[in-house]
Amino acid sequence: MIKPKRYKSLVKLLVLGCFLVCLQTAYAQLLTEKELKKATKFSWEKAQGTTPEKVLKLKLKKEEVALFLEKIETYIYLQSLDLNNCNLSELPKAIFKLTNLQELIISNNPITVIPSEIGELKNLKWLYATFIKATTLPSSIKELRKLHTLFLWGSEITYFPVEFLELKATLKVLNIRSIKMSKKAAKELKKQLSETRVRYSYRCDCSF
Repeated sequence: MIKPKRYKSLVKLLVLGCFLVCLQTAYAQLLTEKELKKATKFSWEKAQGTTPEKVLKLKLKKEEVALFLEKIETYIYLQSLDLNNCNLSELPKAIFKLTNLQELIISNNPITVIPSEIGELKNLKWLYATFIKATTLPSSIKELRKLHTLFLWGSEITYFPVEFLELKATLKVLNIRSIKMSKKAAKELKKQLSETRVRYSYRCDCSF
């Protein structure tokens, strides 16, 4: 049997928890594509002098990534994260806690594997991963039910998991120019993604 004082403490904790959830939800209203484009993109320096809930777009330099990861739980309101050219050989799994992300830019990094945890980004609509080293995508990619645009231009991608086809209802743009996928495989993929605008060009690894 719970004692009265302890019961009151539990009630207070529950009330506080509900308040925090409601507060987070209020700040987590997802922006439209137009609103997100117009939103201020903060540098790490400027983000430090701003209340976290106002930082919806963030661009990091390679030397700032570790500092960001230390405070990542403070930036749960982020809807756009730009990690372009940050010399990342792997994606920090902590970023998959940012479930309000609609846009993720990881281009120009020597990333060899896209973690399966990417499927946790349920609100992701735009993923830019050009010139990365990964050869395929995880099967969990199918969980990105809102994914609209995927850029893999110049990456080492050679094939897509069958689960990728589960995105055909929402995926509108797929850029696979200059990837290592064969022409035959690309042609079959375009056929299967009949409602998606697939941009493909063959990448020749010819030696002279």
